[in-house]
Amino acid sequence: MKALLSLPPAVLRKIESSLAFISVVRDLGGTAYADYLVTDDKGFAPYGFIVFDTEVLQRKANEWATWKESSPFVNETGSKLTATIEESANDDRVHAIQYVLLHEIGHVISFSLEEFPWAKDDKQTVAKRLSTGFPAESWSIANGRVASRFDAQLPWRGDIHYYSAPEHQKPMALARQAYADLPNTDFPTLYATTNFNDDFADSFASYVHTELQQKPWEIRIETPGEEPLIYKTCWQEERCRKKRLILESILGL
Repeated sequence: MKALLSLPPAVLRKIESSLAFISVVRDLGGTAYADYLVTDDKGFAPYGFIVFDTEVLQRKANEWATWKESSPFVNETGSKLTATIEESANDDRVHAIQYVLLHEIGHVISFSLEEFPWAKDDKQTVAKRLSTGFPAESWSIANGRVASRFDAQLPWRGDIHYYSAPEHQKPMALARQAYADLPNTDFPTLYATTNFNDDFADSFASYVHTELQQKPWEIRIETPGEEPLIYKTCWQEERCRKKRLILESILGL
């Protein structure tokens, strides 16, 4: 409850009539997920819910973030990926839960936005809705499938899978390449590149976290013989300006 109620007022106002409940389970396979309860005849879902994995959320904030962000990659000798989302004073379980909440709240908000084809996912509906609003900044339909507008700059995008089993994890060299390529796009996080729904949710989380709450968000990649690569989000950069304006409009800022 503390993690929820200490969120910025703009976020709480946005979800006060749309977040139905939050529940906890075990062995979810990830950290959490959000879904909707019902939809209307236009495919909008005004009521959403969030489910947490109680085992995963025993981690402190930076430990959890490091676990999540390093999950697509092999833990190689001498190489490591470290994520920082809280200063030491707030590096606790409550603030880990809060960041996860922000991501899932992003999904709940998107359920009722016209540009997100949740319930009606036929190709015609998807193509129409991806042509406007937040998704249109980074996504389109190409050859009958959803594709990133930056796929030419991100040849590795289809190879990175979060919460991967060891046999599907990729070398840390790919993590380094991915984070070096992100500044050429409008994706604020690597997780945002995975699909248009998580692009919105992870963008929403990182924007609220870094801009409204003024908290850190940093990825540090260390590999033998190379200088550490440090990546931070883009909300003060021109590349993410349009997405920032859309998020601010949604939150009434």
